[in-house]
Amino acid sequence: MKIKLLDYRVVDLRLQASEQDSHMEMASNDLSLEVGQFYPDDEKNIFGIGFKVSFGQEGFNVKAEMRFFFEIDSVITEDFKNGPFPAINAPAIAFPYLRSFLSILTMQAGYAPVMIPSVNFVEFAKRAVKNETSNK
Repeated sequence: MKIKLLDYRVVDLRLQASEQDSHMEMASNDLSLEVGQFYPDDEKNIFGIGFKVSFGQEGFNVKAEMRFFFEIDSVITEDFKNGPFPAINAPAIAFPYLRSFLSILTMQAGYAPVMIPSVNFVEFAKRAVKNETSNK
């Protein structure tokens, strides 16, 4: 099976300056990351990965949502949806684009570039399954 990253889009972005002494500011190591998949009804061989991220650094806070679109060379099946690619491989392919975008954004906005840490998406997917199971 051939899989290709088609495109990506920023769908929500907020960069807000904050005073250094603000109690509302997030700690610099306080990173929130959510990942999800979506499957357009009108496209049988395209799926998407969405990221929601928020973090704070000295002087600013950022919230962003990005969507990445992938194409495969066959019709997407339930086996594919439940397999490792949408939950592990696709986020691992897309995440460096998100990291780079946020680093460049903060630098171009006049702040120190943000260095978002790498994510082990195998462990991330395991935690997501564990959280879903415990919430039922």
